[in-house]
Amino acid sequence: MLFIAAAAMAFIAVRPSSAVTQSARTYDINTLAGKVASVNGTAGLHIRFSALIEQAAEETFAPGPVNTPITPTYVLTSPLDGTTVLAPAVRSTARPS
Repeated sequence: MLFIAAAAMAFIAVRPSSAVTQSARTYDINTLAGKVASVNGTAGLHIRFSALIEQAAEETFAPGPVNTPITPTYVLTSPLDGTTVLAPAVRSTARPS
């Protein structure tokens, strides 16, 4: 009986299970895809993200240009366009009690 236990331990040491090798994986948790992969790849963790989150994690986004100024369609250039905003003219009347 002791021989069988020693042989099983030697087999496990030589050929580790996939759960042992999976724990050595690292994921980039700065991205949504990395977070989903991390949760799905954690053995024994019986939770998952919603289908919407998993679908969004599968989509790849091309990085856009950085710090590109936006040119507005309508620019206020009339001399009637003010540079300050005044408080509204509110008048209140006291009601007799």
